[in-house]
Amino acid sequence: MVHRWAAANVRGDSDHRTEESEAAAAAAPDLLAWFDEGAQALTKTLINAPDDLEAMVFLRNAPPPRLFWARRQAHETTIHAVDAHAAALQQLPRPAETLINGELAADGIDELLRGFLPRRTSTLRSEVPYVIEIHAVDADQRWQVAVSEQPPLSVRGTTWNTDALISGSALELYLGLWNRAAELRVDGPSNVVEQWREHVRVRW
Repeated sequence: MVHRWAAANVRGDSDHRTEESEAAAAAAPDLLAWFDEGAQALTKTLINAPDDLEAMVFLRNAPPPRLFWARRQAHETTIHAVDAHAAALQQLPRPAETLINGELAADGIDELLRGFLPRRTSTLRSEVPYVIEIHAVDADQRWQVAVSEQPPLSVRGTTWNTDALISGSALELYLGLWNRAAELRVDGPSNVVEQWREHVRVRW
């Protein structure tokens, strides 16, 4: 459904109804073929869209609309592929069991931290402010998240003094920060990860 919804946004199709996609999925004789049809149509729509596309975006620090929708759907699809893999394994997959490369993983960390996390709907809060630094060691990239009673502030690089450090490969962090891995390595208060697990949820 979401592939068809994203393609409609790129096309500017204001008449699109997600309920119709959901009904079509339920009635499809071959659900995987129906899925593949939507994914390919979305890909073609994005390829054919102009660089100066005007379309709705809904995250902070969003790139231009064409790139925004390509990025958003890349991670939407990748994370739910991990969910499907987990269902087949009956446990969360290890990073080596996925087909995700480090470049995609680092970009997904950035989208989560600087796009989703600062939204007003984010529930990651703390009466005692603290700063989490996130270090993707193989990509040599760092981010910081300032947690307080307000929506989190997220930056790329290092700006503030750090209270807790979460580190790992880009893929380990991608899966862990999106709550698709069992462990996150943290130097600092252990409840930082517990709060993350409880409050960081990606919703529309």
